[in-house]
Amino acid sequence: MVNYHDPVSPHFMHHTKFPTSQEQRNFLRAYVEHSLTPSFTAKSVSTTGASSEPSTPPTSHLPWEARSSSSMPSFILDARTPGASYKEEEANRERGIAEEVDRLEGDAKAWRAASHAMWCAWGIVQAKIPGSDIEAMINGEQHGIGRPMSKEAKAAATVASGDGRLGDEEGGEAEDEFDYLGYAQQRALLFWGDMLALGVMTPEEVGEEVVEKAKVIAW
Repeated sequence: MVNYHDPVSPHFMHHTKFPTSQEQRNFLRAYVEHSLTPSFTAKSVSTTGASSEPSTPPTSHLPWEARSSSSMPSFILDARTPGASYKEEEANRERGIAEEVDRLEGDAKAWRAASHAMWCAWGIVQAKIPGSDIEAMINGEQHGIGRPMSKEAKAAATVASGDGRLGDEEGGEAEDEFDYLGYAQQRALLFWGDMLALGVMTPEEVGEEVVEKAKVIAW
């Protein structure tokens, strides 16, 4: 949703570019199938009462002459197609995967707002309000100091604030800092959008202004 290399607004959240429901399900299905274990397959099959054992016994490793006369000839290919038990097992496996994808999709939607809230708090913590710290130092308000700073201390604080950076003295421009407060605001709007979409909060509870600005993901 965010292009961090955008030269104008790298903090802006393009919520309309959030992965669609089908894209999310494709990702979750790939995740489930990749992490699929035999126990998962056996569990999904056992829920329907079907056996998780193979539908046909393994082929004997004995020479053909030692096999029973009733053994299946190798050239009868049609007789070697999967039986009904195999098809039922595959259907149960697909059903189990679909149920797991549904569960993960629901969890992701439920916890998405919490993720936005966490990143909103992170942005606020990372943000620096220009001049706020230095003004407090100059006015003698930081660390409980009640007396004004000396001229030397003010000069040192001015340099520390960035006004006396070497780059500025050489005529260069300081690199723009990432807008953490803007980022936090965008995350907050996504948070309120999810709260409204999930029905946790009503439009009346959050207010008309928030409803108008909230970024609601439609899927």
